[in-house]
Amino acid sequence: WMKRTFYEGSVRVPAILAWPGVLPEGAVCGRVMSALDLNATMLEALAAPALPNSRGHSALELLRAEGEGEWEDVALSEYALKEGVVQRMVRKDEWKLIYHWKERPQLFNVAEDRLEQTDRAEDPSCRGIVEELTERALDGWDPENVAQRLQERCRESEMIRDWARQTKAPEQFRWEAQPEMTFKE
Repeated sequence: WMKRTFYEGSVRVPAILAWPGVLPEGAVCGRVMSALDLNATMLEALAAPALPNSRGHSALELLRAEGEGEWEDVALSEYALKEGVVQRMVRKDEWKLIYHWKERPQLFNVAEDRLEQTDRAEDPSCRGIVEELTERALDGWDPENVAQRLQERCRESEMIRDWARQTKAPEQFRWEAQPEMTFKE
């Protein structure tokens, strides 16, 4: 599925941390975190100030406690392609919702279905979790605005490409993803 999707093969990335005398050796923390959380954790470990306006939370205390303690198991990520694919993923506890703009959402219980073979978005017993995670996915995020801004940036990039062609700058190979590559039936 490449790295352009929100399926586990793309988004489930392990992190290996070592800090002798501070973090327990050989400990495994299976909690849900995002790259923003990892960033906030590294900044705290370095006694550096937090990034302004970052939504990341430091997990340093959680890691010191070998994954035990207060932590909201939530990660949020978004991805957009110039072809019009605009999507956002919310992972909360064992549930993952993939919100596809202009398409139906997908919902997976990744604890029970690690390969994400059973989409539960249409399951009546999951209606509440779909509503909750969809609300979270759309909180402060406007997919139509994202698509519009992306198209503006694509036009700007095209002007730069035109300039490069006219100046005969050497071309680099670019791999083009197709929209159907980001949605699994």
